[in-house]
Amino acid sequence: MIPYSLLELPLHSDKLSQLFGNLCLSKSTFRTITTKSNESLNWSHASALLKLASSITGVNLDTARFDESVAWCSSASDYHFARSELHAELVRELSVFNFIWGAFETVVKIMSLPSVPKSNSIVDAACHYLNRAFESMSHVQHYEETVFDLRNLLLIDKQYGITEEDFKVGTYNDSSSIGIHIVRRIRNKFAHGTLNIPEPEKWTGKKSLDSTLFNTSSRIILLTIQMLIIAYFKSSPLQIHWYRDRDWFDDDDYYLDVEDSFIDIELERLVRIIHVQYRPPS
Repeated sequence: MIPYSLLELPLHSDKLSQLFGNLCLSKSTFRTITTKSNESLNWSHASALLKLASSITGVNLDTARFDESVAWCSSASDYHFARSELHAELVRELSVFNFIWGAFETVVKIMSLPSVPKSNSIVDAACHYLNRAFESMSHVQHYEETVFDLRNLLLIDKQYGITEEDFKVGTYNDSSSIGIHIVRRIRNKFAHGTLNIPEPEKWTGKKSLDSTLFNTSSRIILLTIQMLIIAYFKSSPLQIHWYRDRDWFDDDDYYLDVEDSFIDIELERLVRIIHVQYRPPS
């Protein structure tokens, strides 16, 4: 059991959405890029995607919607009820995950990160950028523990084909980027249609970890976005750094302080993108 508790994922996503909305308010932080397909992107696009992710409260599924035999068999009815509940949870987490992943890709594109040799992948570009930026900087609080949590889940659920060896540093990934590198592989499993859809535990004897795995992956994407923001603005007039303010908030809450002496529209002094409330082990 990991000895820390994370802020609820929807609230974490919403706080990041607020940050990107605030970055659009100032000339010194507003940024628009035009993609190769002639599409304009700015921070508001990332904000909107994260807001959608934070707004999802659930989905409704009925796996027996067109199965007329259910009405004549109580066992079949019980099975489809359990299956609908399981799949609704999975679809909810997948929906949240996809919106958050979209925000990540948007952020990387807007930052116009340099590509890496022999790769056109924006994920590789983000990994390389983080590795260089965080050589002398601290990771966001409890990023490494969350990656460790994902590792444990993947070592139990073998369908993703990810082993402990995959968590070792590679050409484009290091300790600050290994999370998004692994999450990319999880996403590809779903995006390429090779994800096995789980069945209820009562009928298979195996508890599905997919919803928890995608929830943890969404968290890692949010933490990676935060690291990208910190690295991107570390040399600009906008200074973003982690601190603890005991006069304003609880001792165990961490906040992102945003200061910019050149901003004509003052950004919210405290942008509460708190991803963690630390509880030391007893």
